[in-house]
Amino acid sequence: MKKLIPLLLLAFILYFTYNYFLGALDNPAVSSNGNNNSTAGIDKTTSPQANVPAIDAPPAINTTTMFYHTVYYADAEGHLVPVLCTFEKTPSRAKTALSALVDNAQNTQQISPYGLRPTIPQEVTISLALKEDGLIKVGLGAAVMQLGDPAKEEALLKSIVYTLTEFDNISAVEFLIGSRPATSLTGGTNASGTFRREDINSTQEKNTYRTTLYTYGLYYPDYYFYPQTVYTEEACSTVDDILALLTAQSTFILNADDIIISDTMTPQPTVEIRNTNLSQAELTAVKKCILLTLQENTNISSCTIHDGQRVDTYAMPIVANML
Repeated sequence: MKKLIPLLLLAFILYFTYNYFLGALDNPAVSSNGNNNSTAGIDKTTSPQANVPAIDAPPAINTTTMFYHTVYYADAEGHLVPVLCTFEKTPSRAKTALSALVDNAQNTQQISPYGLRPTIPQEVTISLALKEDGLIKVGLGAAVMQLGDPAKEEALLKSIVYTLTEFDNISAVEFLIGSRPATSLTGGTNASGTFRREDINSTQEKNTYRTTLYTYGLYYPDYYFYPQTVYTEEACSTVDDILALLTAQSTFILNADDIIISDTMTPQPTVEIRNTNLSQAELTAVKKCILLTLQENTNISSCTIHDGQRVDTYAMPIVANML
């Protein structure tokens, strides 16, 4: 009998060890993709909720020594994402704003927690020459021809265009490589001609009418917000039309029946959100998309939103994203 006891203990140890490792394989605690911010595989019933996004006005700053400007970064899917940044005043505000897009350690550290990235490689030099009628010529260093990746090339060009045309005195951008007009980059991206603010983040063919809607991304646990151009055969000129178009997008979390709009003929419309199954973070993200979309496409001065629990009035303008 004494000889059997060690054998029985060994059998129990082997049995429990086997079941432990089997359970670990069936229920991995850590994703193998190495992205701790990814929402994939997260159990929402036990994990902390995403952070509630802020709905903010532009910050108060000392305009004698500082200025703020919207800079366009890229997310993992290639969307351009506007971020309001604060800078010290310099002789060239345009060049200062573009410096935030350079892919260096400081800029990457600031923006990567939001799932965004700078778009201008460090080795690509930039020179600017402002011409008449709102045109600015952007000289790109020869290193731009070493990119070779169409997605990176497009992000670089478009982020420069949208960042520069945020200035009131700039409406169009032309690119040079060296001292000559740019044609196409190594990856095949067209860099010739004049670029203007037109179809940001559009995935559709152009049509008669253009509307810019706002949607959001979630780089866990934080939301970020970006514009998306859609084209329609008929104009969307009223608050009702614009929000109907917003809720029709497959990426938007609400349906048309979830929103009731009133006072649409005044500068202070009212929106009632009827879907009560959203978390506080999701609900606030939806509100912010509605506000940003109306701000982009109308002249409203404020908007009141009922969400079933509270009533808030938001004054325009509000900021999509801010550092």
